[in-house]
Amino acid sequence: MSESLSGSFTEASLSFFDKGKNSDFDITNNESFGGNSFKNDSFNVILGEYKEVILNSLITAFGIDRLIFKDIDGGNVQTIHNAKEGVYANKTFEERGERKYNRDDYATSSYMNKRRKQDFKNNDKIYDCYTGRELPKDGRAHLEHIVSAKENHDNIDMRILFSKEEMSEIINQKDNTTYIDGSMNQSKSDTPLKEWEDRVSKKDKSKTNGEFYGVDSKKAHAADENARSVIDEQVARRKFEHYSKGMAKDSLMQGGQMAIRQGLGVVLAEVTMTILDEVPDTIRRLRGEFSVEKFFSNMGSLVAVAFERVKSKLGHILEAIKSGFVAGAFNSIITTIINMFITTAKNIVRLIRQAMVSITEAVRILFFDKEERTTGERVIAAAKVIVTGASTVLGVIVEQGLRTSLEGSGLVAIPVIGSVIGEVIPIFAGTLLTGLLSVTFLYFMDNSEIIKKLIDFINKVSDDCFDRALGTISQANYLLDKYIADLCSIDIDGLRSQVADIHEVNLGLAIGDNQCLYRYCENHNIKLQFSNTEEFVDLMLSDEALEI
Repeated sequence: MSESLSGSFTEASLSFFDKGKNSDFDITNNESFGGNSFKNDSFNVILGEYKEVILNSLITAFGIDRLIFKDIDGGNVQTIHNAKEGVYANKTFEERGERKYNRDDYATSSYMNKRRKQDFKNNDKIYDCYTGRELPKDGRAHLEHIVSAKENHDNIDMRILFSKEEMSEIINQKDNTTYIDGSMNQSKSDTPLKEWEDRVSKKDKSKTNGEFYGVDSKKAHAADENARSVIDEQVARRKFEHYSKGMAKDSLMQGGQMAIRQGLGVVLAEVTMTILDEVPDTIRRLRGEFSVEKFFSNMGSLVAVAFERVKSKLGHILEAIKSGFVAGAFNSIITTIINMFITTAKNIVRLIRQAMVSITEAVRILFFDKEERTTGERVIAAAKVIVTGASTVLGVIVEQGLRTSLEGSGLVAIPVIGSVIGEVIPIFAGTLLTGLLSVTFLYFMDNSEIIKKLIDFINKVSDDCFDRALGTISQANYLLDKYIADLCSIDIDGLRSQVADIHEVNLGLAIGDNQCLYRYCENHNIKLQFSNTEEFVDLMLSDEALEI
């Protein structure tokens, strides 16, 4: 499908268009298509890009994707939701999900008898868990599964997450087994306790089962709630382990596959381009004077050229591998999370994979770009990646529509070529459409005056924001420096002495020593109209104070 045009194609497109983005060619000018328009460098650029797209489409449709990816409905990690819908990741989960109930899978008669004999031997007395009454050690004492084997089997979470043997251990664990009266056990059968307890007794229509058998509701419900709590905890723990291990394993696998696909795509594209570029000249040189020696010599030169082209793209190949790994890992995680709620078809799985490629590449360009590009250039470069991803969606739609049409026409039933018609042609068509749309959109983005103005605007806004932030930081730095300078001019020793004196006054006042206040004023040359409390009282009672 069109997902083949991933990081490798996007990077190639971006680098290819960077070569021609300063060209004077304007595809919107009708005159440019007349005369020698095909000799124009920019037009040759887009033709070269179209050629590379077709090569990528062929390589993907007939090789890489069919070899590496085996997409299935619902993704590679089994989810409970998919199991409920009858969609399974592999045969093991399918066998668990479709297995019919058989009581002997969990508790055979021989096991139950052996367990009873052992419990009778180890316990002096056996009590009925639901009534509290003592039971005789004979056939009237039945071993009861509080949460029945049938109810556990019908729980799809348990059946998917645990093997038959593991389920048997959970069902027969101590917290889920107890002893009750045989007649009550036969009446209850596989019915949940609370439901059975409230039913009208078949032996006495005037009473419920609970009343007829003398069930101690508090005791019985406590046992039932404990058993369910223990089982639910075990299921929840296994579910967490299942999803975490499944996603971790599949993320590594998907990441590795995407890394191989991205790197291999670049290598094969370069080798194919070398062959297309060099073989015609080789054929012309050998025409009329062919010899085995010259043929192998030219082939050796061709291999050397291909090797050099691949070597020159080594950095790009490594980037493609890294981006592919991250995209593949995220694809696995996102696909699994989605399938916890809805079941994705395999085409949607592939679409998510390509979306992750585009998003990962866009994020890398925006925040981890190694090239010296302005903010505006990074935003537009990331937008190009998103445009390529959007083209993928159209490619998927075309591919699926074409596949459905071909299947409906009956052509896929033709021997030998039927599979090619039904699989390869839709993939090729979807990939080709995605590539052509992507190249065309990217070309217009590189040659559009609106885009150039947008880049300038983003750069200006970015620079203005940066300048304002820098100005604010500089002003704050100036005020901080001034404040520090003012602090440095303070007499620290004098300040400490004043603080100590005030502290002494506070302590004196706290213990009722009023004279400490007068001593402080005297030591600091503070002139008062009185020098002690008596003089203060006399002053306040004098006619002079009253006049004031």
